[in-house]
Amino acid sequence: MKSSKSLGLACWTVWTVMLACLWLGSMPEILAQTPIAQITPGTTIDLSADASVSQQRWNLVVLLATPRISSGDTDKLSDVIRSSVSTLTLTILGTVRKTDEGTYQLQEIGVGYSVPIGGKQTVINSETAFQLGAKLGFVANRMLKENEGRLPEVIQVVQASNMLMFDAPGLLFRDGKHQERITRHLCWIDPVTGKAATLVWLLAKQPDGTSQVVQGEPLRLVPSGTVEDRGIHVDGSQFTFGIPNDQAFALEGLPPGTSIPWVAPLTPLVSQDSFTQPQLTELSTYLNQCITAASGR
Repeated sequence: MKSSKSLGLACWTVWTVMLACLWLGSMPEILAQTPIAQITPGTTIDLSADASVSQQRWNLVVLLATPRISSGDTDKLSDVIRSSVSTLTLTILGTVRKTDEGTYQLQEIGVGYSVPIGGKQTVINSETAFQLGAKLGFVANRMLKENEGRLPEVIQVVQASNMLMFDAPGLLFRDGKHQERITRHLCWIDPVTGKAATLVWLLAKQPDGTSQVVQGEPLRLVPSGTVEDRGIHVDGSQFTFGIPNDQAFALEGLPPGTSIPWVAPLTPLVSQDSFTQPQLTELSTYLNQCITAASGR
């Protein structure tokens, strides 16, 4: 099931205001490419919960993405591997808190993997899966262990009182091949309402180690609580005796949401690895221009 809760034009004003408010919080925490937090195993996910009301940790659902084999050399896969790929849901959650002054802050964003247990989507890891009641087969267990081993590669770039930016490396299917890309996520909340959203865009590492925005790939505005049916492309040349390697699977695209074209000229701030407060203010102004232009306002 694909549910993107896509925003209509009537919502543009709301998101524009949220972006304008994004950088009015406290000074950002400058991070030296810190691995993002991992969600506590046993955490259950309630898509109907309101993060502005709940005081639980991990009370904000940013994104739930369940892989599905959908294109490429799908005949190379055994039924066991095909079904195991869709067993684990990539889970991105946040913690929102209301301050004594009545405003909302985004305290953290975390990643992990979840599965249905007793009718509830529950975060697990390879150490807790059995104890929590997850019924995983041998292949799914192996995939879980390999996937969670890559979670430290998801890097937190910068954090302020009501935003957090992080980068997730991976493979994307483009131009007939699997290409290494970085998916940059900028998650933020409106400090007045506690409502949340995420802007997502693609970066590519250059030979000199810097990153650049991937040309032809627009911004994507993704509402909080998005449930993604994540299409996966299969490259049959990356199999040995029927076993896929880590280059065999690639994403078909970004999470569902509203595509927003970049406004020219494209600022280098969207691809740099660290930020000062003035740079974040400048970046928010630019992103706000992109959203305003796309809305036709």
